[in-house]
Amino acid sequence: SSSSSSSSSSNTSNNPPQTSKAVDNNNKRNIFIPSILAVVILVAIATAIIAYWKRCCCSSDDDQITELALIPNDVLVPAAIPRYTYKQLWNATQGFHDKARVGRGGFSTVYKGRLLLNQPTKKGESMVYEDVAVKRLNKEGLRKIDEFFSEINMINKLQHPRLVELKGWCYEKGEAMLVYQFMSNGSLADHLFSSRKENTGGVLRSESRVEILKGVAEALSHLHGAGAVHRDVKAANVLLTSDFVAKLGDFGLLRLLKDDNHMTQTMTAAGTPGYTAPEVVFTRTPTSKVDVYSYGVLALEVACGRRVIDLSFDLTEERVLLNWVWSKHESGALMKALDPRMEMIDGEVDTTIWRCILHVALKCCHPIPEARPEMQEVLHALQHGVVVPLGPSRPPYPGDYVLHHPGFLDGHKSMTSLSSYSNDHYTSSQSVSSSNTNQNTS
Repeated sequence: SSSSSSSSSSNTSNNPPQTSKAVDNNNKRNIFIPSILAVVILVAIATAIIAYWKRCCCSSDDDQITELALIPNDVLVPAAIPRYTYKQLWNATQGFHDKARVGRGGFSTVYKGRLLLNQPTKKGESMVYEDVAVKRLNKEGLRKIDEFFSEINMINKLQHPRLVELKGWCYEKGEAMLVYQFMSNGSLADHLFSSRKENTGGVLRSESRVEILKGVAEALSHLHGAGAVHRDVKAANVLLTSDFVAKLGDFGLLRLLKDDNHMTQTMTAAGTPGYTAPEVVFTRTPTSKVDVYSYGVLALEVACGRRVIDLSFDLTEERVLLNWVWSKHESGALMKALDPRMEMIDGEVDTTIWRCILHVALKCCHPIPEARPEMQEVLHALQHGVVVPLGPSRPPYPGDYVLHHPGFLDGHKSMTSLSSYSNDHYTSSQSVSSSNTNQNTS
């Protein structure tokens, strides 16, 4: 009994150390397991970040070759046009940062970037950079791969000193980008439409405006001579160099008048409201006269210093520029339509050249395409100050012409009176009758 008691006492005296050791082990386990989990989570996050960075900024040559293998051979880009990697353009635009964004359209976003032109091979050799404009197409702007490369080929074939130069391209991971020369003075719209009540410090001078219009006319004359139509001529697409030399840009709607099979292509009613030729709504057939009409509207904006449609004017008849200029002509006060700010900074304005421009502009905006001049004729008139003749009043729009045009829907047997035209809207004085239904042109 004494021995048993002694053994029990001995066991009791040893229990406290065993319990303390177990507690220590549990504490270590409680600290160790969360630490391991934290390390695993951090490694997973780091792996995801590295994978995302590689996907965005890096791509192997094998990946690029695989992507190009999907493109038909007949639309591959000529070797003369440089190809840039996604990583190069990512770095050039600071990761497509918002601060680098200089423009945004319905189908693309444009960023200013700095591209490295050389890789120094000798010690002390400096690196050479060039400012470029990177046009990053969105999903709507890149419908098909072959269309993207066909557009590059088209632009390459049509290059001209009065067209914004294509510097290169990129296609990786479903991303399509075009690299253009950077135009440091932005668009014509940036300089033309400053408030009429502002000071005249940033207003374009009369001589600069004339040269800009000549430059755009030269660009369009070149395109039309090559069998192409721009389809979106407007102030926002006229870009200016540091010396205010005008170049026509944004070829998103550029189309050849005939494809490889010599079949006329149809077009949607694309373009910008106010600039779009009236027949496009009905015929949807691309012709050079579509650009001529848009050029006429542009020339009116440059001459008058105001937008084609400006709802800020109190009087309804002043809100549509084309209507207002025609009313000035009909009242014998056409030169009163000129932007008064030109006189404020230039003093006396050469009315001869501006009368020539206003007459050319109104002639270009004639409602019947065949009555509009060719761009080569427009360029000649501007270069030599030729004042083309105009009628005493605005020409009416004959609705019969539109309805019988080959591009319009077949089966319309119509009879209509002359219609008045008002800035892309048709207002017929009589209803148009057909074999089945009565329609109103509007």
